[in-house]
Amino acid sequence: MFGAGAVDVPKQRGSGDVGVKLMITGRRRVGQTLAAHRHHMKNVHGKLVLDFIAAAPMDAPRRYVQNHVFDGSFGREAAARDFVTELWFEDAAGVGASRQTAFYQAHLAPDEPNMVDDASVHGMVTREVPHVLGTRGPIKVILQHRAAPGLTRADFDQGWAAQAAPKEYPHTRCHPLSAGPIDGVDIFWLPDTAAADAFSMGAALSLCTALEQRGFCAVGTSTILIAQEHVLFAGAQSLAAGQG
Repeated sequence: MFGAGAVDVPKQRGSGDVGVKLMITGRRRVGQTLAAHRHHMKNVHGKLVLDFIAAAPMDAPRRYVQNHVFDGSFGREAAARDFVTELWFEDAAGVGASRQTAFYQAHLAPDEPNMVDDASVHGMVTREVPHVLGTRGPIKVILQHRAAPGLTRADFDQGWAAQAAPKEYPHTRCHPLSAGPIDGVDIFWLPDTAAADAFSMGAALSLCTALEQRGFCAVGTSTILIAQEHVLFAGAQSLAAGQG
């Protein structure tokens, strides 16, 4: 799934958008159980995306990962997330082009309402920057930040960079390439759910709180999500190793 809802795609390609990641987050279809949503997303829609990759590799995502959220905390918006999907493309232009293909229009777009609440879905093109390398566990802790009102993206990025992040687990940061409701994303890989629970209520919570207290994030809008990672298509080895 990479077309439902609004997607913030940069209007111009620049030197910073070569090798980009589309992140999509939202809630399941209204009236759908979480189990039914996860089954459809992974086994039905996921297979359609894999068929797209096989049929049109030059137009399809270069790597495809689903994150099934099973817990959320801190921000009042945390409960409004059931999934975070990640798709890698050569550049920002490739994101928009993939949604215009015949395969996407005929197979993927019609299936999206079967599993997501379109009104809750938001997509953003990001530049991913690894901060801590290492062996990645199967559980992710995903922090989504929103800049404080009146703060420029440059000022937020400066404050975000200056705030020390935990270093005990593999960590990457995703910088949106256009304006939108999310201004920055921290992703950490944990070995199991117990470690993720402790990390989210400890180091992750401290990071979000510090950004709020120092005036860089809007109060009550950051979220801490705990999710199971499913790598449906690993893509190039450099991407799979976290180097892309």
